[in-house]
Amino acid sequence: MELININKRCPKCNHKIDTIYLYNDLIPQVRIICNNCNSKYEYEVYDNENGLLTPSIISKDTLLKCIDDWFKKMRKERKDE
Repeated sequence: MELININKRCPKCNHKIDTIYLYNDLIPQVRIICNNCNSKYEYEVYDNENGLLTPSIISKDTLLKCIDDWFKKMRKERKDE
């Protein structure tokens, strides 16, 4: 498990999230936990161009872009509700 520092907001309560957890087993998996509302999100890391990423080909830049895309998607879904 690897900790990655980010500067994002929880999709549910808008609380600042500093750290996410990357589980780099067979399939890269990101776990995001909000310390404010206790929301937990887990998802497998996909690259929109290449599909599911495997740990051997994942780079930090690609991972951060995927996380960015995920946060944008979650914010959009929240606005649509």
